[in-house]
Amino acid sequence: MIRTQRLLRRLTPLLALAASACATPQQTTSYYTLMPDASAAAAPTDASYQVEVLAVEVPMQVDVPQMVVQTGNGELVPVDTRRWIAPLNNEIRGALSWQLTRALGVRDVAGFGRSANTPVYRVSLRVQRFDSAPGAYARIDAFWSVRANGSDTTATVCSSSANISVGSGYAALAQGHQKAIAQIAGEIAASIRSARAANSAPICPANAR
Repeated sequence: MIRTQRLLRRLTPLLALAASACATPQQTTSYYTLMPDASAAAAPTDASYQVEVLAVEVPMQVDVPQMVVQTGNGELVPVDTRRWIAPLNNEIRGALSWQLTRALGVRDVAGFGRSANTPVYRVSLRVQRFDSAPGAYARIDAFWSVRANGSDTTATVCSSSANISVGSGYAALAQGHQKAIAQIAGEIAASIRSARAANSAPICPANAR
């Protein structure tokens, strides 16, 4: 009995070492954002009007913390070690707001009090598709509308589709989606600019009907 106990004491460290050697190495989780690099961006300077970017709707299939990628034949795979830094709908809303305010030179007043004397254009966005195909493309299809505050007319619903070719890797996917959001933001900005120039209700630009 005593010999057995001594033997077990000698073997325990060796067994623990062997178990650790056979254990699967812990994988590191990487986080990505849809917000572009702000180093070269100019701050909003036009105070004659403002925008209000509302909460964004996203498909349930991609409304998860992980990046969801397409592998062909309709298969979607959540990649547990590749995640968005914030909920996807918040990431898209933040990126859309950033792109719009820089394109137009105005402020986004969502969540803040608004001046009764300053025109505000309310932007709604509903994402229909948010596709991520590594080494192939990043695609966003969305419906959106713009309505001026105080307007009693029904907002025109527009559609945009941005399909960006991407290289290999998850960082390339994130950058592809950044470009897709920038393209859609450009179309929304064009609608607002036209409405301002014509002093009329916002309508869909020719490439976003």
